[in-house]
Amino acid sequence: MDGYEFPNLFSWGIKGLRYRKHAINSPLLARIFTSTRNDIKNIRGCNLAFWKQDYESINGFDNDFGGWGREDSDFAQRLVNNGIKIKHVRCGCIGYHIWHTGNSQEKI
Repeated sequence: MDGYEFPNLFSWGIKGLRYRKHAINSPLLARIFTSTRNDIKNIRGCNLAFWKQDYESINGFDNDFGGWGREDSDFAQRLVNNGIKIKHVRCGCIGYHIWHTGNSQEKI
């Protein structure tokens, strides 16, 4: 991609130094900083992975949510209620956000 630089630990950006730690990808650090827990704090669907059988066991996402809302939290809570543990991974996977127009946040 011409004129675009993929972010890394040394990139300058709007969020600066505070968020550069999210650009670290290290198997060793991932083993140290990854934890398993049962709370849904900070769950975001854009950074969520799950097995298909777990998705099917809770009947997937609730399509009755409208607009911009907490369907990710509802989904994660139903996974936890079904015995699935949440693995919080740090330094082991990097996600890139693809720009798109956002949905209305009126119903927050």
